Amino acid sequence: DDGHVLAGLAFQKDMERKASIMGGGNLTVPVQRVTDFVNGVASTTAPSSSYRLGIKPSACHEIYPKPLVNALRDAIVNHFEVQMPGFLCEDALLHAVE
Repeated sequence: DDGHVLAGLAFQKDMERKASIMGGGNLTVPVQRVTDFVNGVASTTAPSSSYRLGIKPSACHEIYPKPLVNALRDAIVNHFEVQMPGFLCEDALLHAVE
């Protein structure tokens, strides 16, 4: 039930479960290049990350509901990139929810 007082926690748990499965279940975090996220394609490679337990190039956009993905894409393209030119590049990396 979306109106339940704990719906937000259930939503978070579901996103964390999906990310864990996508990462392989061993605390490896799924990552996606920002350019791939915006274009809706899975990353097959990734630049290095400061996350020490390991990263796995993935399709992080598949973890989240479409309205959230669309809002994040809009924010990246129309806000982050405008306020911080160069943010949207091959070396920018999104880490999935933990």
